[in-house]
Amino acid sequence: MFDQPAFPIPSRSQPGPTKNKLSTKAVVICLALAATISAAALIYANILAQRYGLPPVRISESIGLGGLILIFSFPFWILRRLLHHYRSGQPNPAALIRDDILKNKFHFFMSLCIYVILFYAFASYTTIKVLIPSVMDFYFDIDARYLEYKIFGNDLVYYTHKFVGTYPTLAVEWFYSLWHVVNIYTAMWVIFSKNYVLKLRALITMLMSWIFLGSVMAIALSSVGPILFDHFYGGTAFAPLLDRLARLSEYGIGATMKARQFLLDNYGTLRLGSGISAMPSLHVGMAFLWFLMVPREYPGIRYLALAYFAVILFGSVHLGWHWLSDGIVSVVFVFGFWNLAGWIVQTANGNSSYARKSRAIAADRPG
Repeated sequence: MFDQPAFPIPSRSQPGPTKNKLSTKAVVICLALAATISAAALIYANILAQRYGLPPVRISESIGLGGLILIFSFPFWILRRLLHHYRSGQPNPAALIRDDILKNKFHFFMSLCIYVILFYAFASYTTIKVLIPSVMDFYFDIDARYLEYKIFGNDLVYYTHKFVGTYPTLAVEWFYSLWHVVNIYTAMWVIFSKNYVLKLRALITMLMSWIFLGSVMAIALSSVGPILFDHFYGGTAFAPLLDRLARLSEYGIGATMKARQFLLDNYGTLRLGSGISAMPSLHVGMAFLWFLMVPREYPGIRYLALAYFAVILFGSVHLGWHWLSDGIVSVVFVFGFWNLAGWIVQTANGNSSYARKSRAIAADRPG
């Protein structure tokens, strides 16, 4: 069965693998790789949890982002299909949804597999993030701050607040808070999309980013960011920043300071959203990935995604969550992961230069 192109099925005039169509074999290979990454993260998280006194990653403790994705995903998909069938004038949209599921059983099985992969990857990431200071004391902020001093002559966050007033800062805070909503929507799209070339590339990039950047690298470069610098390192270097952010609650909801207090209140506790890590910035890295995911055929959406990435990059510094280097490092690695994931998907589908050379060599062999 693996020899039959399945996602989507190419026409007879276009036999064999193409860059925009994946064979069933390629889909299975990519999902197997994604499952391996997620399983490795789960094993790593459980080893660390056992060593440092946290309970192991279990389903009951993994409800969080994965649970939110599950809660929103299926109603979202059903509503989208209902609207699609209603607009096309179908007399019984509910029956057509049932037929959709029956006719696309393999697609839904793959969607379930992707959900499980993401579920445990996010759970493992949360566990590892909580354990960062147990494995490696916070230290990298000193180096990151020194770098900003060498380049800018002061903490960059004070330059941004010098030129950006209260209301623009409130707007930045609001868009920054939307990141979690966009992240959940992206995971939903990766689960249900039938564009297997793009979704598998995005899935592999997400996993490599969350596990390598958000777990392994976050431990190696253990840091808290400017907003928590004084609390963990002592002193009052960022007291003016905290005062400025606290005053924002007079104009809005004060999301940044509430999130800061949540992190401190739940420090060392395993729950959704807990754990402290600045370097590298997954907020910036994922926002950059969302820009990369938008096809070039949609320039308007690409410009919006690029603008949102710019807001997140600026907001990560302006709101004190990250040093500038946190975001730059994430962008570099995510771009590399994105290209590596593209090569993996095309190689699995027989479209890479290596695969083409291998086929040419095999064709030239006698007998």
